[in-house]
Amino acid sequence: DDGAWHDIGVDAVGGQSQFESAMYALRRCDNCDGNDATMHTWRNAGNPVAFFTGVLFPWVCSYTDGDMSTIEWTGREGMKCYCDNEPWGGR
Repeated sequence: DDGAWHDIGVDAVGGQSQFESAMYALRRCDNCDGNDATMHTWRNAGNPVAFFTGVLFPWVCSYTDGDMSTIEWTGREGMKCYCDNEPWGGR
């Protein structure tokens, strides 16, 4: 059932829906059980007490030579990173 997708606001307001392209990619996951990332990874786990379902976002990093202020955050000189949690279609 893909109904939940339409109720959680994954697309930008007024933007073109990314549903079809996302489902196409998810259903062709080359390192997922059954090659389908739309299926819960614990669906064959028997009788679990609880599931954790979350969202993962990629980290995007850029580099600036000589910037020592980044060491505290990334452990590396000049490396600045952020979590890209923006909708696929933009805002």
